[in-house]
Amino acid sequence: GAAVAAAVGPPRPLILVPGLMGSILQKHTFATDRTQQIFPLLVEQTSHIPDLYCACRMYEDDSGSLTDEDDDHLCHPPAPEEYEVVVPMDNYGLYAIDLLMPNELLESNRKPYFHDMIAMLEEEHGYVPGETLFGFPYDWRQPTSHVAELLQDRVDEVLQATGAEQVDIVSHSLGCLVTQA
Repeated sequence: GAAVAAAVGPPRPLILVPGLMGSILQKHTFATDRTQQIFPLLVEQTSHIPDLYCACRMYEDDSGSLTDEDDDHLCHPPAPEEYEVVVPMDNYGLYAIDLLMPNELLESNRKPYFHDMIAMLEEEHGYVPGETLFGFPYDWRQPTSHVAELLQDRVDEVLQATGAEQVDIVSHSLGCLVTQA
């Protein structure tokens, strides 16, 4: 456990990369400076379904409009200057991938994602959030090539923050494609 980790020195920095729908997404409204979780949806937040649906299912056509390829339904989301979708980076990026419903009162509804792995890495292998353990939550609705660029930026941030020469990456599902892009 921790005694072994201390004897061999701290582990190389590790970045956890989630898969499709594996990061909390939040809507930050500029006018009110208010941020609300929009994915996963809480029962009281069902009014955000159109925002998330529009952004998930729509594809830009040649005119710059967003269109649903399945039924040619046009989607007109709120203007980009009204809000942005953000991914919380609390706890060195681990918050948004640990429990997908962290504010649920019932523990059984909290949707653990990387929760058990984070606990195991800390308790049994000596990883420390912000020193050797980092998350890379991302907006999984974005193109893989764009997210891959953001991951490279995250790797560079971690290398600079830790002084390490390289990092290890553990990815899941779509996160594997992101790391290979």
